[in-house]
Amino acid sequence: MIIDKIGFENYIQAQNKRHIIFDFDKTITKLLVDWSYKHKELNALFLSYDKNFDLNNFNDRQDAQKFYIENHGQEVREKIVDINYQAEKNHYSGHELVPLALEIVDIARKHAKLYIWSSNDKRTIDKIIKELNIDLYFDKIVSRNDVYFTKPSPDGFELIFDTNSFKSNYLMIGDSDYDRLAAKKSGIDFMNIKDFSI
Repeated sequence: MIIDKIGFENYIQAQNKRHIIFDFDKTITKLLVDWSYKHKELNALFLSYDKNFDLNNFNDRQDAQKFYIENHGQEVREKIVDINYQAEKNHYSGHELVPLALEIVDIARKHAKLYIWSSNDKRTIDKIIKELNIDLYFDKIVSRNDVYFTKPSPDGFELIFDTNSFKSNYLMIGDSDYDRLAAKKSGIDFMNIKDFSI
């Protein structure tokens, strides 16, 4: 499905989307990070708790992180948050705007409250959205730092949801299956940024 800018604006008005949630990395901008550091450090962390750790026993790295947080609690969560931030801070070489992203944000903010729900570190997000001069557009930013479990867990949505509103008023815009599944688990509609076109 291809969504043009006029179609998007018509959709959010017709469907009364008053709350629009954006993912960050690869939705607004693509972080240029060497993630191999993070993967190596996470593997070492999991091995320190389980000498038999094997990533092949999990669906993916997100699944492994969730398992070790569930079984070892806040201590592991904090270590994962730190490893992620060290990757984003020390192995970062810049970012590339996603085509049309700022135009979509600009259309959305005319009709809705905007949010960011991301598995990136808050310090990374804050720095880049200030650089892009869009930091004041967002009512709330929910990052990896704010939740126990990252997407596809719906934890982040629970920090955004206004109980005086309806889930039908919400829309999630992202790029990945994690975003789509997080929206589904939260009970809200989803659009893929890759489907937008001029």
